[in-house]
Amino acid sequence: MSSIRDLEEVGLIVGEATSTEFIFVSEKEKYPPKWEYLVVQSKEYVDGKLRPVDVLAQVERIVSRSEVMTQRLDIEALERIKRAGIDEIRTLGQARVLGYVVERGDGRREVLLPRRAVVPGQHIYVAPEEVLTAFFSYPEEEALYVGDLVSRPDVPVYLSVSGLRRHLAIIAQTGAGKSYCAGVLIEELLDKGASVLVIDPHADYVFLSLAQSGERYGRADRITVFRNPASTGRYGEKEVGDLQPYEIAFQDLSFDEVCEVAGIREAYTKIREAVRVGLERLGEQGKHYLPKDLLVCLKGIRDSPEEGRELRGGAAGAVKYIRRLVYLRVFGLQSTPTETLLKPMHVSVIDLSGLEDASTDYITSKILTDTFSVV
Repeated sequence: MSSIRDLEEVGLIVGEATSTEFIFVSEKEKYPPKWEYLVVQSKEYVDGKLRPVDVLAQVERIVSRSEVMTQRLDIEALERIKRAGIDEIRTLGQARVLGYVVERGDGRREVLLPRRAVVPGQHIYVAPEEVLTAFFSYPEEEALYVGDLVSRPDVPVYLSVSGLRRHLAIIAQTGAGKSYCAGVLIEELLDKGASVLVIDPHADYVFLSLAQSGERYGRADRITVFRNPASTGRYGEKEVGDLQPYEIAFQDLSFDEVCEVAGIREAYTKIREAVRVGLERLGEQGKHYLPKDLLVCLKGIRDSPEEGRELRGGAAGAVKYIRRLVYLRVFGLQSTPTETLLKPMHVSVIDLSGLEDASTDYITSKILTDTFSVV
């Protein structure tokens, strides 16, 4: 870090300080604004030895306070105090500790959380760019650029590709840019040679191959949109480039999966039995079949006097459930191969817009199950 003498001092730690936060006091004309980054020198055990470290923190709250200018005084008294210069205004701030950077012997940097409290009486400084850059960056081979710090736009922010080996959530309020952030990560992963599978229930990512100007990116030839026949997304091959259909062969669904997608509960035993019989009879024919074929079969069972009473009643109830599947249109005669979705160094966007929740849940589960069985 730069020499302490070269840094801008903005206050002093006071009161109670912990390993996660501290209070500081500043001069009323030079206090740091909310969200500013601060640095304070502390000591931590690193590799078993107590060593000096530069702890990074961020201002979360700023309060101006006067023990003299209280709400009990009238305006004239307050003006006299102000003119006399005895207002005794103090500016206090609260900062949250973010961590400190340790340089390892192999050149790697590691961000650690302090286990010791910073000490009251320590001076605090505006964090220099070099400290922030070290804190928010990774080696080039694993760095994923996601943007710049809002309060310090000269500092780029990176995530580590290693962190994506586990679950990752992007959480923010509506309109804050969650989808945009995910899109940036996808592009960064693509540049790193990754294969990315995007399950898109609202057709938010179908235009990944386009820049804001409407022109196609240089990486557009590595992005494919798989559109289900029921999609409500308003786009075509001209807008997204490589556009392929996404379908699931209805005959590949098991009995339980058909009931799940159709919304037939386990308690509806007679209806489920009719569906099971219908699927068995279609399978015995040795031909490809669609939901409409199952619907015809169930109507035949319902209307046949040769069938048992309970089976006919179950088939009558099953008809209204299976009729929904006919209108979904995502089920075809052939399934889109999982290997097609997982092309190396490629992004596959699966547009599931326009589908009911039950269908979306089933297809998502199937895609993930098939994907993990392949990889």
